Amino acid sequence: MPERCEPLPEGSILFHAGFHKTGTTAVQGALASSRKQLADAGVLYPSHLTSHHRAAMAVTERTWGWGDKGGRPPQSHYWDDLSDDAQAHKGRVVISSESFVFAKGEALARIVDELGADRLQAVFTLRPFAKMLSSSYQQYLKYGLAMPYAEWLENVFANPPKCPPSPNFWRRNDHALVMSRWVDLLGPDHVTLMVLDDRDRGALFRNFEGMLDLPEGTLVPDPEISASNRSMTAAEAEMLRLINASGGRDLDWPAYEGGVRRGAIMRMVETRKPAPDEPMISTPEWAVQAASDFGAATAERVTEMGLRVVGDVSRLADTIPSGDPSTEGLLLPVEAAAGAVLGGVQAAERVGASRPGGPLQSSDISARDAASLLADRLERAGRWRAQKVRRAVRRTVKKPRRSPAPPKS
Repeated sequence: MPERCEPLPEGSILFHAGFHKTGTTAVQGALASSRKQLADAGVLYPSHLTSHHRAAMAVTERTWGWGDKGGRPPQSHYWDDLSDDAQAHKGRVVISSESFVFAKGEALARIVDELGADRLQAVFTLRPFAKMLSSSYQQYLKYGLAMPYAEWLENVFANPPKCPPSPNFWRRNDHALVMSRWVDLLGPDHVTLMVLDDRDRGALFRNFEGMLDLPEGTLVPDPEISASNRSMTAAEAEMLRLINASGGRDLDWPAYEGGVRRGAIMRMVETRKPAPDEPMISTPEWAVQAASDFGAATAERVTEMGLRVVGDVSRLADTIPSGDPSTEGLLLPVEAAAGAVLGGVQAAERVGASRPGGPLQSSDISARDAASLLADRLERAGRWRAQKVRRAVRRTVKKPRRSPAPPKS
């Protein structure tokens, strides 16, 4: 039986605070789908939501989406409710959101003060930095980034911590700096780093089970969440980039989130499994080496802090196979383009896929043509929906009655 972490003291709060792109979604899905089993073991996973992102955004005062174009401001009750539930529960509690990496200063002090430094056990999950680059880029594409991968990488490494196209990149990925804030307030004995190893993907779940004193096999990946969270192929990512570049950022956030992010892209990703020969995003050699150097520096800083490490911290400097990130000639399978188009249209219209536009016929379509097709469908769907609204308004707004003419004398 593979080893797993020792149980945290009874009454501890396992505060899973990061990092992005390190299996956090899988852990949160497993915790959410096992709420009853956790409760039977005396463990509380607060709220009814899959993760605690909304609470994290509330306590760190971060807006969901584009703040200047319809983004949703934080609602304080999400954190207040989470904090109240955690304080009231006397057994073990587990809280999980990678958005807590943004907690610092007053926000971090509030978390520690309300939940208690004696109960808190901050936990971070991390993998080699080189393996996080392309997945991070894809995440930014889903927020409207229109910059090619190679150019984006140059901005990432040119002058940290600045990265104009993704200004929060280093705020969430200076891993040692983030963990040092928690070490300063809680002490190294209350901070744990789990270094992930792709050779043993079950270790992440076993370690959480161990820390929460759960039976082996309680936490298992949710297949639906795993499917929706897969990496995009190079062609799928390029199609999304072209959508963003050709006017996606001209929308407001609700329209972009509904039509592009949750409509087109989620439908495309969830409804198909890429063929083995579909190329994935490739990272150039210079960026792989820069990421390896950063990972090695992180490992050194972690060792100096003296926090608890599960796994081999030296693996943070591991490299990945490099390749040419060129987007020329990328072809998107027609079922992927169809899924994106139908998802975008359905989200825009809130009706079936019957209008507007006809079926796609070919076996492959270029990423550029797929992006143009989706942009055209979304624009036409938007016009059609606007016409429906205008017709509905005309039907419901009655013309004012004319006053009767006075009788002639």
